[in-house]
Amino acid sequence: MPETRTTTLFSLATIRDHCRCGATNHDAALVRIADRVSECVDAHIRRPFVSRTIVERRDGTGTQQLPLRAFPVQSITEAKYRLSLLDAWTVAGPTEYELDGVRGYLYLTQWHWPRVIQGAEVTYVAGFGAKDAASLPADVVGAALDFVKFVYDRWKSDTVTLGSLNLSAAGSAVVVPGLPKDVLDTLEPYVKRRL
Repeated sequence: MPETRTTTLFSLATIRDHCRCGATNHDAALVRIADRVSECVDAHIRRPFVSRTIVERRDGTGTQQLPLRAFPVQSITEAKYRLSLLDAWTVAGPTEYELDGVRGYLYLTQWHWPRVIQGAEVTYVAGFGAKDAASLPADVVGAALDFVKFVYDRWKSDTVTLGSLNLSAAGSAVVVPGLPKDVLDTLEPYVKRRL
């Protein structure tokens, strides 16, 4: 049985329930639509909703704070820095930094992140929660599910075609219409405003 990716907002069971269609021979299409809608949501807000591990290499800031690209940050797995491109990495211990997970800032408590190109590397878990978790913003999940149902209903009536672009060894991608205005309006408060 097909299942949505771990980075998709909802499981196949949730989609079936929302679309009011039990197990069908359309499960593969539902999964492809849901995966693509979730990708569009993440791309629009420029950060992940469903939690995942991220390895991010950044330029050192020369200050105590290091802004991370994806937030909210659930946890830090490893934080390291180097004093020049030729130096070995130094791992910061868990007592040497503090995390502002909501805003996505990692602060060194005793010194500054060295001002070095690609001089900081942080491995962390970012996102609002796991697939189908109650911690995912309900308004976003609801809007995305409504759009999945919209595309699925149009696909069943042959109004929308789920094209498949051949990407050679990478597999294929589903062509889903762009996110509609009501979904974009729902996503607006979550769009990442900083680089």
